Amino acid sequence: GNVVLNKIITLNYLCLVLLILTIVICIIKFILRYILSLNINKPHNNLTNAIIYGAGSVSTQIVGLFSTSNKYKIIGIIDDDPNLWFRTLNQITIYPPH
Repeated sequence: GNVVLNKIITLNYLCLVLLILTIVICIIKFILRYILSLNINKPHNNLTNAIIYGAGSVSTQIVGLFSTSNKYKIIGIIDDDPNLWFRTLNQITIYPPH
């Protein structure tokens, strides 16, 4: 009798702890998402225009990093390769160097 009752109480306690942890994790997730959305959605009035030289794989990563920046706006990419001129990389135009 007591062994079964102890197992039921322990199982109920474990379920309650898991439920509380799940709720706490969800609340933290929503709070962090809200804070990040405030940071990303700030007005971009005071952005510094920037140009990247080279349209390689590193430039793709840089464009991705700067896309969420509150300080810089990538306005173009310059590359020596004529085959890339006036194409776009993540919606940013690639221009000739001259």
